[in-house]
Amino acid sequence: MYNNTDSELKTASYISASSIKNLVNTNVSGSTHAQLLRGPNALGTLFANAGFPDVPNQQSPNTGGFPYFNGGYNTFNYTSIAAGNTVNGLQIECDSTVRFGYANRKKFADATALILEKYFSIHQNFNLLTNCGLISGINADFTLNGSSINIFPNPVADLLQLSEENIYGNFEIQIINVLGEVVFKTLNQNKLDVSRLTSGLYFVKLIDEKQRFWTVKMLKQWFI
Repeated sequence: MYNNTDSELKTASYISASSIKNLVNTNVSGSTHAQLLRGPNALGTLFANAGFPDVPNQQSPNTGGFPYFNGGYNTFNYTSIAAGNTVNGLQIECDSTVRFGYANRKKFADATALILEKYFSIHQNFNLLTNCGLISGINADFTLNGSSINIFPNPVADLLQLSEENIYGNFEIQIINVLGEVVFKTLNQNKLDVSRLTSGLYFVKLIDEKQRFWTVKMLKQWFI
């Protein structure tokens, strides 16, 4: 399929044989089947932009005639290829540079979390972090009760500093990763050494004595 032209990929016969057939018909970005496979916001393109070469994407739209994996049992039986199924599915095959070594796997996993957040937001207007309960109590602009806190510098380097405006009494600061895990917390300190944290997407949560809390997105390093 990937070696076909965009015009061919847009035809009903190719769309009906796609594991993202339902996404072709429902995506809010207005993307065609070809664009979802190798356009500027295709999953492969987002991975390539994050430093992970892959096929297909906007930069490498086809395999150059070489064979490729076309999906396994789960793809053919539990995605929208199967009759009556509306689940979209994409199979990812990773080479040894991603699979071997903890540091490589973690780098790929952290980047994948950010990429999927962006992919779902673009194509389905769906916020993975809030709608999947990974971070509770956050609304679209990452503030609560009309209040907010500021962090600087942003993106964060090795030292994170928070403004203390509108904070009542003693307070606790938590740093939370994309899995909803508290990876760091402290009391009454607005300057935090975060040099030990690996690059990735985190949230800063501040809770004061009135149990009011604010949450802001922190990117220690931009991946995409």
